[in-house]
Amino acid sequence: MLHVSENDVEIALNVLHDYCLMTWNGNCYTIHRLLQLVIRHKYQDTGVDDVIMEKLFQYYNNILQYDRSNIERTLANAALIEHFEIAKSYFNINYKHNDQVHTTTTTTDNNDLDCYIVNSILLNIGQIHYHLANLEKAKDCVNEVITNVSPTNDCQNDQFIHQKGKYQFSQAIKLKGKIIMEMNDYDLALQHFHRALNLEQQSKNDDNISPVDVGKSLQLIGRANCRKGNFEISRQYLQQAIQLQIQHLGESHWHVSKTYLWLGRVASKNGNLKQALDYANKALKIKQELLGDSSLEVAMIYETIGNICRENYKYKDALKYFEDAIQFYKEHLGENALKVADGLHSIGRIYRQIKDFDQAMSCGMTVLSIKQKQLGPNHVSLAYTFDELGLIYMAKKDYDNANDHLSKSLQIKIKQLGEQHINVAYTLDKIGLLHKANKNYSQAMESFNQSLEIKKKQLSESHASVAYTYHQIGVIYKEQGDFINSLNYLQMALKNKIDNFGSDHVQASYTLHEIGKLYKSIGDYQEAIKFLQKAHDIKVKQLGQDHIRAIDSMTEMNLIREKMKKVKVTIV
Repeated sequence: MLHVSENDVEIALNVLHDYCLMTWNGNCYTIHRLLQLVIRHKYQDTGVDDVIMEKLFQYYNNILQYDRSNIERTLANAALIEHFEIAKSYFNINYKHNDQVHTTTTTTDNNDLDCYIVNSILLNIGQIHYHLANLEKAKDCVNEVITNVSPTNDCQNDQFIHQKGKYQFSQAIKLKGKIIMEMNDYDLALQHFHRALNLEQQSKNDDNISPVDVGKSLQLIGRANCRKGNFEISRQYLQQAIQLQIQHLGESHWHVSKTYLWLGRVASKNGNLKQALDYANKALKIKQELLGDSSLEVAMIYETIGNICRENYKYKDALKYFEDAIQFYKEHLGENALKVADGLHSIGRIYRQIKDFDQAMSCGMTVLSIKQKQLGPNHVSLAYTFDELGLIYMAKKDYDNANDHLSKSLQIKIKQLGEQHINVAYTLDKIGLLHKANKNYSQAMESFNQSLEIKKKQLSESHASVAYTYHQIGVIYKEQGDFINSLNYLQMALKNKIDNFGSDHVQASYTLHEIGKLYKSIGDYQEAIKFLQKAHDIKVKQLGQDHIRAIDSMTEMNLIREKMKKVKVTIV
């Protein structure tokens, strides 16, 4: 690239521009670095950084149509990978060309500006580490910013935060909250988001803090509550966020699109498919207006809509959205791109759920091959593929292969994430299912109890995921003939699900079905039919009367009624 002719440079710039629009997260800095190198080549006769930077500004403004604040971040991100001081000089160049910065400044002003620049770079470094999943390094950067803007070193008391540093402080604690959220400590993350929100609401007269910043904090609180399983609280904060964003940014802003997507996820978790799709399609329309149909962001929304459809058992619709996303990824990113693997993983899950195990296995093996080529043998992403392959083998009753793949997943997750990580609990759940299928109930109980301990510690006892493990433990107790403990755990699962999803959610119907089967096992047929009927009614309402799960509940009731007839005949 650095040896292209003068005429080819313009072509190279345009190609990089197109590719730049298809990148996301941590990959962006690579593209912008390439842009730097190409433009440096074009203007290498000057040998002056300031000139090169100004040419970059012109290129971004005229071709990419970015504003200067985004250019500032882009240039810093490109440089900070190599050298902190280079990044700092790029920030200074931006300030020189910024009309808001006065040409005459005092020494104090210069010191404040220097501190602001350093903190800006640290926040950018933290963002990059966050997107690359280097969470500890990201946290180190954020903590340094927090210390810098608190002259008294009292970072716990907002009144001691330097007035000029309040904006950066709120940005830092929001990023720290996002880092903590990725570590699955949702309560602590929420403390950080609420602190940022309070600081921003108290600093309305600060020129640097805008209602848009308040909207971001509200959105983060909504996201954390969604991940924690507090869906109604999540919805309330997301609604506040989107109202503020629309008011100050307009209907067609990418922040608005992002909040619509989260509202769609929350509606989907509550079983409201129509509302979920309405929100997701609003997000899709905004992104299409901003970026056109041929954009990575649009393809990623297709994936989100696919997941919404899958969660609500609309498998045919889900497959179409995932296939459209994958087609885009293949055309623009290549057959072996990780985004292709992500889409195939989702399609494989659907094929497993509709019991097309050959197609599911084909998807799973392709995903594994792509990830091994791109990430190596020990990346944590491979663990999720081993999980899925283990579930496919389990469904095919190939329990040895299922055990091999789930064990590989568990080893990778423990090594990469630690024994107490929530994703370890999810694999322990799957291992528990495998032991249950093999009727190794004591081993199954051990796996589920290990999972339950992690979930209670990392998520809280009220999280929806805890209900799943309660449900499975209740089923095992039933299989062992311990009906008292079985009923206790199934009732805890049911209460949790109703609290999180509502009494008409399909998740509640699964536990109602199991409670009905429990009463059948102890010969209380009237109670059994009562619970099975409730389960059946919900399934018909949410899934349709021809769905296999609705048919299962009806079949169980019919079997019980036949038994009741035989008992009456015997008595006569």
